[in-house]
Amino acid sequence: MSKTTIFQARLREFEPVDGGGINLDVKSGRVRDDNTITDKADQTVALTDNATNFVEIDNVGAATANTSAFTAGSIPIATVVTASGDITSITDKRTWTILGGGGGGAALQVKVVNNARTAAAGSGTQGVTGVGFQPRAISIHAQGGNGTKTIGGWGFGDDVITTQSIFTSEPSGFFNRTSQLLSLTDGTNGMNAALTSMDSDGFTITWTKSGTGQNVEFIVLCFR
Repeated sequence: MSKTTIFQARLREFEPVDGGGINLDVKSGRVRDDNTITDKADQTVALTDNATNFVEIDNVGAATANTSAFTAGSIPIATVVTASGDITSITDKRTWTILGGGGGGAALQVKVVNNARTAAAGSGTQGVTGVGFQPRAISIHAQGGNGTKTIGGWGFGDDVITTQSIFTSEPSGFFNRTSQLLSLTDGTNGMNAALTSMDSDGFTITWTKSGTGQNVEFIVLCFR
C-alpha cells in the first residue's frame, strides 16, 4: 500500500502565501511517497478569480488548484478565496498527514482495546473488534494463569501478517521469538497466538492450546 507523508517543520513547509493578484505562492517542502522522498522548491499557483480555490499538492509535491474540492489522494494545502483580481482570504489546511491507497488525508489513529481468552475456549480463531478502523500494526500485552502461576508476555504484528515478534516469560527464562504474536506457557500448559488478519474493525488471532491451557487477559494498542 502506497503511503504519502508531508514532512512539516512546525508547519512551515509548503506554506501558502499571497503572491500578489490571484497568485498563491507555495513555499518549499519535502514529501514522502512510500520509500521515495522528494524535495520541492518554491512554486506559484495561478488561481481562479471570484471563486473559492482548493490548493493541494500531489505525491511529488507539485501544487495545483481547482474550484470544486480537495482531490482524493492529494494533500490539502489551503482554501483561497479570490474576488476582483485579488486574494481576499487564505485558510491554511495543512496537517501532519498520511495518505493510504488513494484515500484522503488522515491523521494517525490509535485505539486501545481489552479482551480475554479462556483455557476452556481453547484452540481456534478469535476476532477482536471495537477498534473503529483496520489497524496497520498492533502491540499486544498479556498475562496468563492457570491457578498456580502467572505468566506475562507481549508481542507485535503488522499488516504484512508474517511479521510478528514476541517476548515471553517462561519458567526457564525470558525469550524472544518470531512468527508468533503471544506465547504463554508454564512449560506444559499454555496458550499460543498468531496474528491471522487485520480486519475493518479490529483483527483476528488464532490460538493454539497445549495441556490444560491458560486463562489469558490481554490489552492491545492498535495503530493506523
